[in-house]
Amino acid sequence: MSSSPESPHLDNHHRNTLRQIFEHPVSHNIEWHAVTSLFDAIGTMAIGGLLVVVAIFLGIEIKAMLIGQSMAPATVIEMRAFLQGREEIAQVYSLITLQLGLDAMVAVKARMREVATPELLIADINRVEAALKARYPQVRWSFFEPDNVD
Repeated sequence: MSSSPESPHLDNHHRNTLRQIFEHPVSHNIEWHAVTSLFDAIGTMAIGGLLVVVAIFLGIEIKAMLIGQSMAPATVIEMRAFLQGREEIAQVYSLITLQLGLDAMVAVKARMREVATPELLIADINRVEAALKARYPQVRWSFFEPDNVD
């Protein structure tokens, strides 16, 4: 342990030991207790630094999990192509994805094909959403906004 139990960082005793090592590297006049105390202080600081690095890394990862992030770019491109290929959709204006753990949320703004009644438009949207969830089982929530302008 360090020479001062309440302060495990480098104190004057440790600095003096370091100075002796660097001024007389082959001298045998340095007490072993002083050297082990120095190593203890340096090890304590190294472990503290490592814990700070791990805490920062975990904080970044946990923030991404809590707040969410977009799905993988390749999946988003594939999903946009899948939606654009549907006969019910004339044009996909925007596609927003949010990965929340293993589940995903998808918001689509698209111009739909012309239909005669609102009921047919709703049926088209429901078919597209069902097909989207069948193709991408990680999609738990989907929001569809039919529009005629971007």
